[in-house]
Amino acid sequence: MGKKSRLKKERKNKKQSELEALYTQKPGKQQKKASSSRHLVIYLLLLIAITSMVYWRSLDNDFVNLDDNEHVYKNPNITSLDLPHIKAMFTGSRMGNWIPLTELSFAIDHHFWGMDAYGFHLTNLILHIINTLLVFWLLLLLTGNPTLSLFSALVFALHPLHVESVAWITERKDVLYALFYLLAFILWILGRRSTKKGLLLLSLIAYLLALTAKSMAVTLPLILILYDVFYEDRKLTKAINAKIPFFILAAMVVFITFRSTYSSTTAYAELNILERIVTANYAFWFYPFKLLLPFKLSAIYPYPQNINQALPAYYYIMLLLTALLARLLISIKGKGKKYLFWFWFYLLTILPVLHFLPLAGSSITCDRFTYLPSLGIFMILLLVIDDKFKLNKAKYFVLLIIAVYAFLSWQRIGVWKNGVVLHTDIIASYPDIELPYINRGKAYSQRGEHGKAIADFTSAIKVSPSSADAYNNRGNEYGELRDYEAGIVDLNMAIKLRPGFVEAYNNRAHLYMSAGMFAESEADFTEAITRDPDYATGWYNRGNLYRKTGEYDKAIADYDQVVKLDPNMATAYNNRGTSYSMSGRNQQAISDFNQALALDPGNLSFLNNRGNAWKDLDDTQKALEDFNQAIRINPGYSNAYHNRAVVYYSLDRIADARKDIQKVKELGGYVNPAFENALDQARGE
Repeated sequence: MGKKSRLKKERKNKKQSELEALYTQKPGKQQKKASSSRHLVIYLLLLIAITSMVYWRSLDNDFVNLDDNEHVYKNPNITSLDLPHIKAMFTGSRMGNWIPLTELSFAIDHHFWGMDAYGFHLTNLILHIINTLLVFWLLLLLTGNPTLSLFSALVFALHPLHVESVAWITERKDVLYALFYLLAFILWILGRRSTKKGLLLLSLIAYLLALTAKSMAVTLPLILILYDVFYEDRKLTKAINAKIPFFILAAMVVFITFRSTYSSTTAYAELNILERIVTANYAFWFYPFKLLLPFKLSAIYPYPQNINQALPAYYYIMLLLTALLARLLISIKGKGKKYLFWFWFYLLTILPVLHFLPLAGSSITCDRFTYLPSLGIFMILLLVIDDKFKLNKAKYFVLLIIAVYAFLSWQRIGVWKNGVVLHTDIIASYPDIELPYINRGKAYSQRGEHGKAIADFTSAIKVSPSSADAYNNRGNEYGELRDYEAGIVDLNMAIKLRPGFVEAYNNRAHLYMSAGMFAESEADFTEAITRDPDYATGWYNRGNLYRKTGEYDKAIADYDQVVKLDPNMATAYNNRGTSYSMSGRNQQAISDFNQALALDPGNLSFLNNRGNAWKDLDDTQKALEDFNQAIRINPGYSNAYHNRAVVYYSLDRIADARKDIQKVKELGGYVNPAFENALDQARGE
């Protein structure tokens, strides 16, 4: 064995011995070891208990109309755990994000909880607790200091900037990718410090899972290289070569991600290279300041007004801070290198969201982006305290800071109560941007408070008179109030402001249809799908128009297009089924109702429609099975009672038919007068 190899082995053995000394017993130290083990257990229980107490409030929160609609409660991919749905998760994207594992976790929640927000919040909380324990484990491996690891884990668990990642259901992406990211890091460390090379393979698998939860995990290979260089004394080239499988996985996900998310629609896209560097530098400093002083937090930090004309002067001034920081980093030597590791950890993990490239979005910075990168800042601050004052002596000061953070987090969790509360909070911080008014208006609309919704959309128009989105949404609200004339005027304005606004054409067509102006409605639906042939909603709605006007063949042709574009749209199969049924093609109708029910099991309308199709085919047994199942699912579903009564009547079960019609009346449902007369005549007989 050569001298270099011998020295390298000695260094590694020394490091391993130092690590093992933390956990292994020495002669005469049994009592100390037992005490240390008890302390570790107490630390873990404290982390679980305190994190749970602060975040328990989130379990009372609802969904919010800030991406939760697209990712969760209007996401057809999560309604089933069958193969077609899972395939859709892994082969498609959601709002420009490829997050199949995150969607799979939502589907599991839906399987057990339906659309009860409690279950989704509970999963987020459990994942955050696990991440907190993993942070403690990771830092214990890296520092060998239980007290430092505990305080860092507490700050990680309770910092207000992390509320967004935990209390916002959509940000399951953060807590899920972080779990596998941290696990992959820990497994890599354990693999390096042992002869069990299988741990390195497990690290790679965990990394793959992290990537499928959120593409921000791409930075892990760089962090592992840092670890190998700083902690394992490995040469840079060898450290890089060992990460080639990680880089291959990262490259694949980067390719998929940029195909989905790259966008030039934001104001940021108009900035030149220098301005993007300046803006990225601002974001780089924004997060440490917010982590230190987490006040005036917001779910949206908008781009500066008139960003395309000139960036604010303080953006350029902050370049001086970066220059001073660079000078400081160059001067660090010896024991100070531990700061370098955590600085690079922060920089590399935050790098993907510093917006060097113009990605879609309305915020220049986001609280959620700090979920893992913040660990670098926390460690630097706590290491400074430990070096200057000794952490044990300053522990009460640190605990006071943690208590303040915990209180602020508890308050911040309440902001995510529902869409109205959340967007009201954003408006309080940024009253001069349109988006929160529009989103709060949508939240009011979901509640049926259309007057308040119109008021918010009007406020958005005052803030931004050229907002096509505000006019589009206000037009819809007027439609909900059956003020079709006012709604059409607003939608005309939306289209004038944005001539290619496909959604506005679709919405105006809806209003025309509701007003009985079928020719105008057809023209607008056709315009929408002509402008965007992949607009499944436009094909679907025009199909609904044709179905309403009795043009069933045209309706079926449009629904054919819908299911080609969106094979998981259950309502398209159902509506095509009703079109088949209304045109006397009940076998084809049943096939479509079967498909609709496979996608959305237990849907009352689908069961009722299939029951009617079986009834029309004179298969009374199967018809009764469907109506009975609908009633078992919802004993208050009057349509099923009415249709079951018709079947009973055809079977001469007049008493049962009368009983069902009486139930329909009790439920306030509609009773066909002709059928009721037939029952009365049967009574007379």
